[in-house]
Amino acid sequence: MESKEADLRGPLRHAHVLGSQSARAIERRRRSGRLVAGADGIDVAACYQHGSEYWHRCIKLKEATSQDRNKMTIEITQGYWVEYIEKFYTPEEADLILRAFPAVEMAPEVVRMYGHDIVTKRRSEQYGMDYPYNPAAKKPKDWTPLLRSIQERIEAVAGPLDSGLIRLYPDGKVGIGWHNDDGKPEVIASLSLGAEREFAFGRGTARKCVEVWRMRLAHGSLLLIPAKTNEALKHCLPQSGVVKEPRVNVTLRRFPRL
Repeated sequence: MESKEADLRGPLRHAHVLGSQSARAIERRRRSGRLVAGADGIDVAACYQHGSEYWHRCIKLKEATSQDRNKMTIEITQGYWVEYIEKFYTPEEADLILRAFPAVEMAPEVVRMYGHDIVTKRRSEQYGMDYPYNPAAKKPKDWTPLLRSIQERIEAVAGPLDSGLIRLYPDGKVGIGWHNDDGKPEVIASLSLGAEREFAFGRGTARKCVEVWRMRLAHGSLLLIPAKTNEALKHCLPQSGVVKEPRVNVTLRRFPRL
């Protein structure tokens, strides 16, 4: 236990790591026999009896259980927290997804500031429900098979998700400034692919934000930001002259139902 805690001090140097209550609950269910279990975590006999739909549900439950056990709850500043799964996708899986993204059509992101449209070096594309974060943004497209598979896997740990926004950052010189996500999302699920970049949270206005927490997000990792944290704190992707490789960020959100 001591060696595991020591390993966390580096990447989580500004964080307080708490136990995952949901992981412990799932483990109690597994031990009591109320969670599907077997040599590979699936009751094969029951799958033969109930058919492919049952098998599919078992697979999803197995994936969610495995991911939930690896979820870290991090208190980034007093009273506000995020959840982080470092290996949400294995390095091999993340590499495959990253290699598929050149086929995803992305346009330079245009940001409207002080009445003027500014073309940034970021490239982006929206999918699913419209996320009105930027008046100049294009309307969303229908989910592709690749993004639908990513959505389903993230929903196993985050619940239903409505919209998807893909952003490509060509290198470390391209980032995004301090902001809160618009639309009062109930949860923000951020999947990182490619170059590892630092991600920061801060308090204050966009121009005078004081950083309170920073962490390097791994290739294939998932960061979950709850509504309370998004509303109270701003976040950003700082620029870095050291990073030369591209980063792809797939952000999914769930919005309040009217």
